[in-house]
Amino acid sequence: MSKNRPLAISALMASAVAAGAVAAAPAMAADTGASAGSNTATTNTATTNAAPNTDRIGGLTRYETAINASKADFPTAGSAKGVVIARGDVYVDALAGTPLAAKSGSALLLTDSKTLTPGVADEIKRVLGTGDAAKGKKITILGGEVAVTPAVAAQLKALGYEVDRIGGFDRYATALDIATSSTLHAKNAIVATGMNFADALSAGPLAAAAPDSAILLSNGPTVTDAATAAFIKGAATVTSVGKPAVTAVGKLGVKDTELAGADRYATAAEVATKSVLKDSKTVAVANGLAFADPLVGGVYAAYNHGALLLTDPNVLPLTTAGALVGFSSPLQHATIFGGLTAVSQGVENQVKALVNGGYAAYIQQLQAAVAKAQADVDAAQKADDAAVAVPGAALVALDAATQKSADTAVKNADTALLNAAKAATDTKVQAAYTAYAGALAAVQAGGATPAQSLVDALSTARWNLEAAITASADKGLATASDALDAAVKATTDAAVTAADAAVTKAAQDSAASVKAAQEKLAAAQAALAAAQKALEDAQK
Repeated sequence: MSKNRPLAISALMASAVAAGAVAAAPAMAADTGASAGSNTATTNTATTNAAPNTDRIGGLTRYETAINASKADFPTAGSAKGVVIARGDVYVDALAGTPLAAKSGSALLLTDSKTLTPGVADEIKRVLGTGDAAKGKKITILGGEVAVTPAVAAQLKALGYEVDRIGGFDRYATALDIATSSTLHAKNAIVATGMNFADALSAGPLAAAAPDSAILLSNGPTVTDAATAAFIKGAATVTSVGKPAVTAVGKLGVKDTELAGADRYATAAEVATKSVLKDSKTVAVANGLAFADPLVGGVYAAYNHGALLLTDPNVLPLTTAGALVGFSSPLQHATIFGGLTAVSQGVENQVKALVNGGYAAYIQQLQAAVAKAQADVDAAQKADDAAVAVPGAALVALDAATQKSADTAVKNADTALLNAAKAATDTKVQAAYTAYAGALAAVQAGGATPAQSLVDALSTARWNLEAAITASADKGLATASDALDAAVKATTDAAVTAADAAVTKAAQDSAASVKAAQEKLAAAQAALAAAQKALEDAQK
């Protein structure tokens, strides 16, 4: 047997084994600048909402969305007590801004870092008023002079309002400065990672609703800022939002309340339904892959005594769907943030159906999700079968060559391997051999020219058998496989040598396509399992 053939097969089999461990996790896409799970336990089993209402606040850009959110928060001109300004293209300084805006009665607006974004000045004047109506009101800039430049500060001052700035050396210091500001005087710490935006923004409405609370940031699984660590250790209560924060607070040895899910969507659902926000009557739903809309949506939720939930732009996560019917009583209002690129019409329709239909609609959506996931698995399985059939056909040809060979050592070694597979105690090998034997019998019963579908099924089954043999810890299989490799390597039968070389080439040529197909299949299977579990839990 070719010395490279076992290596090529082993490498390809390794990718197949690895593919089986791929989890169906939502893609964490980079923030583009456009405005664009375990199942959460549910307690609200009402089937309908007597007076549901679902709307959308969006704009052509994130800046317009923020302006429109401000108009919704403060429909009466001059009714805001202040304005909080944050940079619109980077999230770091805005992570802890939600409770500051909400507790100071301020609108939250976004701007370009180097020049005041068009439309923002007009909204500031509208929401703060002018003349006597604006006395005592101020604009607070979040972040240092790199985040929002002095040029922007000068433009804001030119509007005639008092302007101050809360900005530390880094995101951690800025969050701490907000917590200790004269507005918050926080005694309770809500901790979230500062290395991503999702958990901190989901915690924003909680920090706004909970008395004397503010958001503090960890550096992922560690609190690296000494002053932040000291604040957390001295806090009256500590709530950790998201797994990184749970780990970070745990390292400090501080007792905490933990609100963390498997991903950003599940964590947002935990915050919404398992904290003081569980009694919310309203909810904001925003794109979980870009920070701007969840930022302004969180402030809107805070002003409306609601919670913030996150969604994939095109697919409503199961945990988010569960949260929409998981509050202590039916929601009365849901607001989608961002345009149709941020949250698709399909997702909006699902949200609307859940707000309108309650738990019954949730069950229907789960049933549809299971059906779709099963269809995805079927399609992925078909694609996987087609991908592995290519190297599988080469293995079938090698078997045929060895069985026709005058070299009895090769012939007997091949037979011995298949017999070892048949007798193996490894259940996966047993199942693979049974499928292979059935496919082989079907081809043999098909006569001299069996249907191509039967031939393809045999190729797929032979590959799957080889994969099971390679992955097995059965010593008898390993011995038989080594013996076949040695016999093929030693043979002088040109047909066997050529068939062996063809297996090596097919395995190498198919490696990428097989790996991709099997990763897609594993992801589809994981998604199906998650949907089935969610449905099962919901029906209990």
